[in-house]
Amino acid sequence: MKNTLILLFQFLITGAFSQTFFYNVDNCHSHNDYEQPIPFWTAYNQGFGSMEADIHLFKDSLIVAHDVNELKMQNTFQRLYLNPIDSCIRMNNGFIYSNHEKKLQLLIDIKTESLLTLQKLVSILERYPAIIKSRSVVLTISGNKPNPEQFVFFPDYLKFDGILTEKYSNSSFKRIPMLSDNIAKFVKGSQITPNERDTLKVLIDKAHQEKKKVRLWGTPDRLDVWKELMQLKVDYINTDHIDALAEFLSVGDPAVAGSSLPFWKKGFLDIHHINTGRGNVAYFIFPDSTNMLVDAGEEDITEPRTLSLRNSTIHPNDSKKPYEWIQYYLKKVTPFSELHLDYAVISHFHEDHFGGWYRSAPKSNKGDYILSGITGVGELIPIRHLLDRGYPDYDIPFPFEKMMSKLKGMNSNYPNTMHNYFAFTSALSKNGGSVERFRAGTKSQIQLLRNKE
Repeated sequence: MKNTLILLFQFLITGAFSQTFFYNVDNCHSHNDYEQPIPFWTAYNQGFGSMEADIHLFKDSLIVAHDVNELKMQNTFQRLYLNPIDSCIRMNNGFIYSNHEKKLQLLIDIKTESLLTLQKLVSILERYPAIIKSRSVVLTISGNKPNPEQFVFFPDYLKFDGILTEKYSNSSFKRIPMLSDNIAKFVKGSQITPNERDTLKVLIDKAHQEKKKVRLWGTPDRLDVWKELMQLKVDYINTDHIDALAEFLSVGDPAVAGSSLPFWKKGFLDIHHINTGRGNVAYFIFPDSTNMLVDAGEEDITEPRTLSLRNSTIHPNDSKKPYEWIQYYLKKVTPFSELHLDYAVISHFHEDHFGGWYRSAPKSNKGDYILSGITGVGELIPIRHLLDRGYPDYDIPFPFEKMMSKLKGMNSNYPNTMHNYFAFTSALSKNGGSVERFRAGTKSQIQLLRNKE
């Protein structure tokens, strides 16, 4: 674990930042990287996922520069980019980074005539078999590109930067890993408006549905814009300030009461205490994004105890059931798009920790039980592993049937609550989830599932 970030707060809907995947330096794009004091290596040493090099065909060489008047013969594409990339791949046994899961996109912005420049580019790239065969390097052509219908005539190791608002044939679209566009086409003032944000969100969501990454260029290079791009779920954040963006994504902003929460980041442990006013809920996002819900309480709203001074007030309001508010909140802060729970844990069998049976509760579509607390959460969010203190015979701390016999004639709903929970665990195990009793002292029952380092 690199760092620990503990977020302790009362459940405020306005405090949840709408974000379904996490950001790190893989999402950073070094804009006009060759203008850095040390091209390539500054962004590479920060672990950037993308960098940009503008190339000109000049005197039968590919020279890296922004404008013609800046051309210097010593700044060849090979020296500034291909040679360093080739050395990194050889050093890392065929991968660009020592972490073999990381990729690097080299965005090659062609400034001169497209076909002649591409012809020269291909002839040079063929001298670098380690680069063109590496699955960890994506060579993407931007700037002066050929007609999209000509994409298929170039080697498969060359990809092409698409335009977010354009339509492409199926054959051309297969060669496009990323859709880019000028932010000025969508945002006309100094601040984005709600309508402009909605327009962009529709386009970006559509691109993601088509499994394409998104980059917006021409964006101001400052903190509030980075946050806006993250809220829009733009895949690559343009920057000229490599170290500043890397630091922001690794450290982030502190949690401030009344403000949007900072994003979860890889290497951090986030702990959320969620107060619905009806029971206890804690939510953990582990350093590798494995997630765990501990308890999901729900007391009957008609019970006098629920509305007594003993309990807090309903949060944020009673327009949803507690388990619906839990789902709503988890969708806001969980760092993956398809919400699920790797682990759900029930600490003990009190209604304010796992949900009580009550007559007006909705019925499940998945089994013969009502929805309250954890059973309601399980209706809305797939639970992969459920852990409690009694499964399967519930004889701890004393036999279940003995406890139930003591409640006979006491006008208690607790037997209904427990039998409702049993029906839920039975349905969960039949539908592909697992249910286990806690094993005290074990290190293997709850694990980091995505990165065990």
